[in-house]
Amino acid sequence: MTCTVSLRCDALGADACGEEQINSLINMLNHALKDVVEGRLARHVVNYGKKLVNIGEDVEVTLRGGGIVKGEAIGYGARGELVMATQTGMAKVKPSKVARIKRLWP
Repeated sequence: MTCTVSLRCDALGADACGEEQINSLINMLNHALKDVVEGRLARHVVNYGKKLVNIGEDVEVTLRGGGIVKGEAIGYGARGELVMATQTGMAKVKPSKVARIKRLWP
């Protein structure tokens, strides 16, 4: 497999296009692709996959601070927050505040 990556150094800044940074990026991509080729999910998919829900699902979100938000997932905000319709109105839950998500249905 051959993959070509084009980086616009003028947009990223000169520091982002140094040889050390490019080699680091290639190394990270190599490890991620190796996980996929060997049939394993990449580490980031495993870490974040537990926090993803589909639009329309009824969910219960346990917050890191100890609260619970129940409702229907109706969308995602510009910064990745989960937008939910609850019994009391709309709620936005930031990803950093989520401890656990439980799907209530099905």
